[in-house]
Amino acid sequence: MRREVILRFQGLKFIVPKETECFWPYYGICFVGEYDPILTHISSSDIVVDAGANIGIFTLLAAKKARTVIAVEPDPENFEYLKENCRLNKAGNVVLINKALQNYVGDGFICGRGLSAALSNKGTPVKVTTIDEIIKELGLNGFDILKMDIEGAELNALSGDFLDNVRELMVECHDRTSSIIRSKLEAEGFLVSEWNFSSLKVLKRIIANFRSFVDAELKTHFVATILALKYVCRLSPHPVPAEQSSGIKLLYATRYRTSAMPKCLHP
Repeated sequence: MRREVILRFQGLKFIVPKETECFWPYYGICFVGEYDPILTHISSSDIVVDAGANIGIFTLLAAKKARTVIAVEPDPENFEYLKENCRLNKAGNVVLINKALQNYVGDGFICGRGLSAALSNKGTPVKVTTIDEIIKELGLNGFDILKMDIEGAELNALSGDFLDNVRELMVECHDRTSSIIRSKLEAEGFLVSEWNFSSLKVLKRIIANFRSFVDAELKTHFVATILALKYVCRLSPHPVPAEQSSGIKLLYATRYRTSAMPKCLHP
């Protein structure tokens, strides 16, 4: 029997599995605003690629604004929830792809579940592809915005001609590759900044979406509140991974140097 909850945010409903803790992307995207720099820039003519779509939190928020969202998720369990959430929200502009992203086309394996599902040399068989190949198969010339969180495969998956046409992107990367990825993007002509956590912005988002936040806390037994209190009492690390000493970083890259850089970023 599946253990899950239905969480809400700005008119959307998300079926979220409890046992794999996929409610963390919900909190991170909806209330912490981890992907706000690109979500706020999506227009009705944009094609967005969600690389590492998980259960579809970012996918569905982007689909409310974009022309098309291409959601790529390799883990079979996550992918079923992704499909279910798209059906629940009648997101007809989402293209679903159950494959892993790398710098080759072929076969591979997924190890782990939920948030930790990643390419490995053993585990559940999965088809592997590249972003260039997906764009080719869909008959597109390119796309506008990329969100990427693929558990360590980011550097390899960022190889391809698609970068020539992308306007903006955000990629979650680890300390061992973040400097390499940053240098790569800068060499491709992007202005790169690191996302910066803001407790004030989190508070404002909670107040603005108070009913959704309280509903989520009740259904998850106050998981976010408890973790935040533990951090204040120095009993646990920062509740936002990108602020931890683990080396996880969110890089935002744009081709345009403007004075309107998102305030949640710093050079």
